[in-house]
Amino acid sequence: MNYWALDQNDIASDKRLAFAMVIALGLHALLLLLIFASPPPPPPRAPSIELTLDAPLASKTVDASPSPSPVINKELTTPSLASAQGTFSDTMTPPKPGSGKTDQGSEGATDSPVHLPSPDLFNRLNQAVSQSLKTGYMTSRTVDGPAGQYLAKWKRQVESYVNQHYPEELKSQHLSGQLILEVTVNQGGHVLNIAVRQSSGNTTIDEAARRMVQLASPYPPFPPKLAAQYDQINITRTWLFTSGQQLSTH
Repeated sequence: MNYWALDQNDIASDKRLAFAMVIALGLHALLLLLIFASPPPPPPRAPSIELTLDAPLASKTVDASPSPSPVINKELTTPSLASAQGTFSDTMTPPKPGSGKTDQGSEGATDSPVHLPSPDLFNRLNQAVSQSLKTGYMTSRTVDGPAGQYLAKWKRQVESYVNQHYPEELKSQHLSGQLILEVTVNQGGHVLNIAVRQSSGNTTIDEAARRMVQLASPYPPFPPKLAAQYDQINITRTWLFTSGQQLSTH
């Protein structure tokens, strides 16, 4: 027997089988590539809904009618519906401003005007409080007792401060003049009020005097005898700013 011929036949058969398997694998690979590489089909379109306006019904409304009905106009002019046209009938009274209510934010707000106390009311309250306090009045004639002693200390302090810190605007403009100031001081020596009772005729001098009174404070507290008599004192003095850049009060 020819074994060599048999071997050759087996080898040829094996080659054909291998070749067939390679072709089969190639075809499968190509098929898989086509399946996975192809784009997915687009999603189906949602069905569209068409809306059609009913024109005949719209033409039956009041707003769409070309000419308003006399019956409707008559009804709108009645007092009960007069405000719907923005006018008022003879039997209606227009609402007063601020009588309505509007909502604003989560807390709401009204359109009613807020009435704040007037400055005159504050002045009256201040006067009422001042009148309830025991007030002493000091002038250049106050020289005796606890009041005279306190006034002398007050005079020395204010004149000393002003002459050491003479207002620059009076220096630069070479201003001089006199005015009458009323200064209210409480028991602790603090200034409560400054009023110009008689002007110098120059606002620069008047304002300088007012500022100096405030800057020179606080003044000495009331001595016990004076504090037992008064809660506050009004000191009325004439302030004289001289051409020599000095202040004197009398």
